[in-house]
Amino acid sequence: MPVLMAVLVLAASAVPLASSQGADAEFVGTCTIDLQPGQTWTWEPTFNLDKEVALEVSAGQDSMPGSGSAFSSSSGYAQVAGGKVSVALPSGYAKPHYYLSIRGTSTQPTQFAYYQVTFDVSSFSLSYPSDSLNAVVGTPVEFAPALSSTNGDVSAKSFSISRALPPGLAFDSSTGKISGAATSARAAASYTVTATLDMSPEQTVRTTITIGAAEPQEETCTVTFRASPPGYGTVSESSIVFPKGAAVSVLTDGSLCINGRCVTATPSAPTSQYTYSFIGWSKTSGTIESDTEITASFSRSSAQSELKVTVSDDHQYAVKGTPASFGFIVTPSDQPATVTASSSSQSLTATVNGDRVSFTASSSGDFTITIVASADGHTSGSTIVYIHVDDVLRFVNEPVASCRISGANR
Repeated sequence: MPVLMAVLVLAASAVPLASSQGADAEFVGTCTIDLQPGQTWTWEPTFNLDKEVALEVSAGQDSMPGSGSAFSSSSGYAQVAGGKVSVALPSGYAKPHYYLSIRGTSTQPTQFAYYQVTFDVSSFSLSYPSDSLNAVVGTPVEFAPALSSTNGDVSAKSFSISRALPPGLAFDSSTGKISGAATSARAAASYTVTATLDMSPEQTVRTTITIGAAEPQEETCTVTFRASPPGYGTVSESSIVFPKGAAVSVLTDGSLCINGRCVTATPSAPTSQYTYSFIGWSKTSGTIESDTEITASFSRSSAQSELKVTVSDDHQYAVKGTPASFGFIVTPSDQPATVTASSSSQSLTATVNGDRVSFTASSSGDFTITIVASADGHTSGSTIVYIHVDDVLRFVNEPVASCRISGANR
């Protein structure tokens, strides 16, 4: 008697052997298929026998079900309906594989044919260099996509886009690249690009980008102005935005003009005491080609007034251990000065706080504090303040013999 064979037809796949009546076939029909989470795979098997063949499935997430597994019309994410086998992986499926055993059963005589399908679960993505393409009219662009997969290399056999691009831009359906030069402005809009992957069963991946075209804008540069050192003077502008290529010139009065707009520096004292120059622009003329910072650098002239520290009273009085202070004035007052105070004894500490000198003595006696100011390389003469420190006032006797001197009076 010849042996009957049951064959599942799948292109370029091995043909599984049928079993004799009442026995399971050997698992030789196998196939590996790429599938994304959230997608559905469907197959309608055909057989070589002209009789009804019942289909059943057994599925697993960790290993391939064997012939002894439970087979039915539905198992896991697989099911049989209308002579078709389908697997619908949920979008949250996170394992690298999914396993499916398909069993075909015929009767009179009873025979079984099996097919094993291993799904390589790959997550694919399609992306462009950015989420938006802002084309400028008349300026060529090239905007090419990239495909990636969590399970090896992937390629696309075609691309499509959901709507017409701005005039002058073209979409390459074989590469997904957007190129060309826009010929007119177009408001930004959302476009969906779909890549059909080069695999079986056919799968797609999409991405959404925003594309628009605008008329060219004038290129600008920001010029920032500042005065240095702080307190020596001011500049008439803090920053100005100019067209790139704006003409610059320096006038005889020292003003710096850009495209006819002039910036001046004003010293904090009469110009007979201060001079300034613009640092950052050493040329007499030229153009602004990039963002630039220009500094008005002030310095004192040789005609400056003598630096001096003055106190309202050069004799100060204090109590031992009790903080005290006195004020001072630095002249001329049109520039920031550094003031130091030094004591004649380690028993007296002195510090400068703003325009006051604070001091504390750890013992009584007579001391001196010397104050010196410096600014712009110049130093004032020494201003000496005489400090007399008394001991803490206290009682030293008792009104009656039973009293005890204590607390603040001891």
